[in-house]
Amino acid sequence: IKSNLPLFKKLIQVLVDHNVAALIVKLKRYIEEIPDDIIRLTETMGLPVITIDYDANLSEISTRILNELTTNNLKTISLSSFYLDLVKTLDENPKLETILGFQSRLENMDYWIYSKTQEKVVFTNKKINAIAKDIVTHTPTFQRINDQFVYSDEVKLSNQLLYQVVFFSKEDNRSKIYYYAEIVKLMLVFIYQKRQEISLQQSQFLIELVTSFNPSFSNNQTFKEKSEIYG
Repeated sequence: IKSNLPLFKKLIQVLVDHNVAALIVKLKRYIEEIPDDIIRLTETMGLPVITIDYDANLSEISTRILNELTTNNLKTISLSSFYLDLVKTLDENPKLETILGFQSRLENMDYWIYSKTQEKVVFTNKKINAIAKDIVTHTPTFQRINDQFVYSDEVKLSNQLLYQVVFFSKEDNRSKIYYYAEIVKLMLVFIYQKRQEISLQQSQFLIELVTSFNPSFSNNQTFKEKSEIYG
C-alpha cells in the first residue's frame, strides 16, 4: 500500500463503507508518512486518521478507547434502579417467574433460564426456547444467530450448577447484554439462597410442630402462608 496510491485509496473507501470509526497508523514502521492525497481523501470522507509513534503501545491505546466507550455506554443504562427494584421484588417473591416480570426493563432483550435444582425452564419468549436448549454452554459465550446477538452462561455456587441462562438481543451491544446478564445471574443466586432459607425455616417449624402437642394457630398460619408464597 505504501507505494501503491490507488490501492491505498481503495482501502480508505472500504473502511468508510464498513463504517470504521477511525484509522490509526504507526509511522516509521511500514510507512514513513501519509500521502497528502490520502489525507485529503479521508477528510472528504469524514474518516479520522490518527498517527502514532513507532514505539507506541497500540494495545494500550485500544484498551483505553474500549474502556471509555464502555463507560459512556453504561452511563445511559439505568442499572441502579433496575437492580434495586429487582432485589426488593425478589425479596418479597423469590421465584424465577418474578424475574420474567422485569423483561420490559431490559431494553429489547429476551432471556431463557433453566433451574437445575428445580428441573424447571422459564423464558420471556416462546420462540427462544428451542434455540436456547441447543446453545447452552459451560463457558460464557457471545455469538450471533440470525438477527439476534446471544450470550449464554452458567450460574454456579460452590461449584454446584444452579442455573443455565441465555440472553437474546437484537442490539449489538455486548457491554449492555453482559451487565444486565450479570445482574440477573446474581439475582438467581439470591433466589436460590432465599428458597434455601425458607426451606430451613419450614423444616424447623415442622420439627417444632412434631415435638409439640399443642402448636399455636399463629405458627400454623405462618407456615401455610409461606407454603403458598414460596411453594
